[in-house]
Amino acid sequence: MSLYIKANDNNINEISTYDYKDEKELQRILFECPDIVYSVPELELLNSVTVLKMREFNTGYGNIDVLLITENADIIIIETKLIRNPEAIRSVVAQLVGYIKAMAEEGANKLLEAIDSGKLTKNKNFLINDKFISILSKNIEHGNIYGIIIGDDIYPNILGIIDSIQSAPHLSFHINLIRIESYSLEQNIIFNAYNVENTKEIERSVINISIDMDNKKFAIDSQTPDNANKGTKPVQTWDEYINTVDTKYGRILTAFKEKYSSIINISMGTTGFSIGFITGQKRYALQFVYDTYLYLVSEKARKSAQVPDEIYTLYKNEIKKLPNIYDKHLISNKVSVSFDELTEESLAQILDATIIIIKEMLEINK
Repeated sequence: MSLYIKANDNNINEISTYDYKDEKELQRILFECPDIVYSVPELELLNSVTVLKMREFNTGYGNIDVLLITENADIIIIETKLIRNPEAIRSVVAQLVGYIKAMAEEGANKLLEAIDSGKLTKNKNFLINDKFISILSKNIEHGNIYGIIIGDDIYPNILGIIDSIQSAPHLSFHINLIRIESYSLEQNIIFNAYNVENTKEIERSVINISIDMDNKKFAIDSQTPDNANKGTKPVQTWDEYINTVDTKYGRILTAFKEKYSSIINISMGTTGFSIGFITGQKRYALQFVYDTYLYLVSEKARKSAQVPDEIYTLYKNEIKKLPNIYDKHLISNKVSVSFDELTEESLAQILDATIIIIKEMLEINK
C-alpha cells in the first residue's frame, strides 16, 4: 500500500515507508503506545486502558516481547516479527502458543509476584483489588489470552495456526495476525495496523481409544462438542452478569436487551458485554458495558465501525440531552462513565442513542 500527500505547491508526493532498525524498535513503540494494537476492530479492545505492562516477560517457554494487561484483566501477548526475520514465516505461531501454554501452566502466582515486585509497569491511577485478581487468575487458568503477531508484512498462515491450536486444545486463546504499515513524514511516523487473519473460537473433539489386550482389539470413538460446549473461554452468561449489577440498572439493561434483541448483537465477556452490529461476515462493536460503568460511543469507535459523520452526529445530539455526560465525557473524550453518575433514565437514553447508530448502519448496509 502506498500513501500520497498533496504539497503546498500542489504536487502529489508519495510518503516514504519507514523501515524499522530491528524488532526491538517496534517492540518499544507498541509498549509505549498499545492503542496502535487496541485500535484494530477485530480485537474489540477499543477504549481499553492498559494498567500493567512489561517487555521481555519471562515464561518457561521463553520471553514474551510485550505483555499488556487492561483494567478489565484482559491479557494481551504481543510477538513482533519483521519480514526479514525468517521466523516470521516459519515458527512464530507455535512460539506464541508456547508462551500462552507456559503462562497457563505456571498459573497466576508468577504474574502476581511480578506485579508485587514492580517488574511490571503499573498505571499509578489503577488500584489492584480482589475482583481484578480473581478475573486475571481465571483468564490465566483458562488460557483466555489474546495472542498477537504483528509485523511489517504478515502473510496468512492457516496451517500454522491450526497445528498450534491443536497442541493446546484445553485453552481458550485466540490469535490475530496483524500487519503494521509505517510511513515517515517530516520526522514523524504514521502507523496503520490492520488484521490479516484471526481465529476466535477453538473447536475441540474428544477421541477415546479403548484397547482390549486379551482379544487384541481396539476401538476409536470421536465426539465433537455441540455449540454449547465449544471453547473454554470463561465468559459470563447474561444472568450471571445481571446478578453483579445494581438492581435498578439491571432492570434497564435487561429491558434494553429484550426490546432490541432482533437488531443488536451482544457479545458477552468476563466482566460485561459489548453491543454491536454485523454486516456481511464482520462484527463491529460500538459500546462496551461492564458491571459498574460503560463506555460511550467515542470518535475512535465511530471510525473503527466506519460510522459516517452524519450518523454519529445523530448520536451526539441524543447525548447532548444529558449535558453533564456530554460535556464531561463525550466532548472531552473521557468516554468511561460510572453508573454512579447515571440515573435509570439517563442510562436508558445512552443505550437508546446507540440504537440510533445501529439502525442507521444496518439500513445503509442492506
